[in-house]
Amino acid sequence: YNPVKLLAIIPSDFLIEHALLLSRTGRHTELLDIYVSKLNDKRLAEEYCDEVWKRNRVKKYGLREDLPFAEETSVQTENAKNGSDDADIYLYLIKAYLLRAERESNVGMGITELVSILDRFYDRVNPLKVLAILPEDMPLTMLNRFFSSSIRFHKSQLRQSQIVHNLCRADFVNVKCELLQLQSNASCMPELLANSFSDLGTLKRSSRPFEISDGSTDLSVACIKHLIGSHIVLQFNITSRHKQGSVRMVRLKVFCESNDVNVVSVEAERTLQTLHPGGTGNCYTILSRGQSSGTSASISCELRYGIISLQGGSRNKEFEEEFPLEDVEIG
Repeated sequence: YNPVKLLAIIPSDFLIEHALLLSRTGRHTELLDIYVSKLNDKRLAEEYCDEVWKRNRVKKYGLREDLPFAEETSVQTENAKNGSDDADIYLYLIKAYLLRAERESNVGMGITELVSILDRFYDRVNPLKVLAILPEDMPLTMLNRFFSSSIRFHKSQLRQSQIVHNLCRADFVNVKCELLQLQSNASCMPELLANSFSDLGTLKRSSRPFEISDGSTDLSVACIKHLIGSHIVLQFNITSRHKQGSVRMVRLKVFCESNDVNVVSVEAERTLQTLHPGGTGNCYTILSRGQSSGTSASISCELRYGIISLQGGSRNKEFEEEFPLEDVEIG
């Protein structure tokens, strides 16, 4: 039903019915005037304010479970039309008492109710907005209790917010670390699942990454050993140490030579064609295990790459570099 149309039909002396319909339209001022001035029912007025305030709190996190979507949407829409704000519902209640006091020429009653509301609901009103609606001749000393309680409450809220903020930051750091770990685990074999490596067999185990470069080169190289079927796949994670300066196009290729071909031999290689400054890429070398597969062997590795410096939009001379890396033990 349309509450606005019903308000125009129902007789004005049906106060409870009018209050119910006004609550559906969010017209807080008119509704509270009925409860405070016409019905003189403090309990109904405060129960209504409590319900509206709690509904406003819940709206920040989602719709109420006991309020249909259409009904809540209707109330929010009417509130927007009427310019009312559910967060200031207790200010509307104070205004209703001040309006009644003005009508009855009983300023003392209005101030007494104002102080009572503020003392009991200090955590539900904005102190700055309270100052804006106070009677001009009201001594602020009457609100000492309210201001003291409000300051303590907001300080407590600030401390709680800071604690929550720090906890969220700690959770963020933990989640980020877990994400990096998962990404590291997932990137251990980013290309081994491709069709070109699908015939190697089932992955049996993988080693942890270990550094095989000495830090004197422009590139950092870490190696991961994968045992896939009857093959050993060496994955080389290569990171450029260049963070600034001219753009360098880097070509990398890894050569592996075994001291004992009966143990392992190079079957295939995959090179990294391009590596941008500060970037990371992968090279792979596939080793086939020989007849003496149970014997350990030492694999010597050498890093070869070219650096192309691009400056001013022109391509400069390419510089070839070769650096020996630490040996890789194959068991």
